[in-house]
Amino acid sequence: MRNSTRRELAKARELLHFFLDGKTCFFCHELLNDTHNKVARGNSDGSPICRDITIHHKNGDHDDNHPSNHKLAHTGCHKSFHMRLLWKTKKLVAKQAKKK
Repeated sequence: MRNSTRRELAKARELLHFFLDGKTCFFCHELLNDTHNKVARGNSDGSPICRDITIHHKNGDHDDNHPSNHKLAHTGCHKSFHMRLLWKTKKLVAKQAKKK
């Protein structure tokens, strides 16, 4: 990897640490940023982010990219939410099919 690319990646990671500081998961309400891995600001210390983070569309519409519709979440919490939602939907469809 080129040195310029390495520096750019380190700076991007530093900025990500900065913007995630104090932010919590939409589902479990735990901190998104690993607080044990504090980054010294301003020296481009680009230590990796320890957790997988994703964006959840609050209203379920993936075409609605308004900032108020975007919520940060741990990838695991996000997947669990959608699996539970899918399970409930399938259960409801099966229940309705039984009634017919």
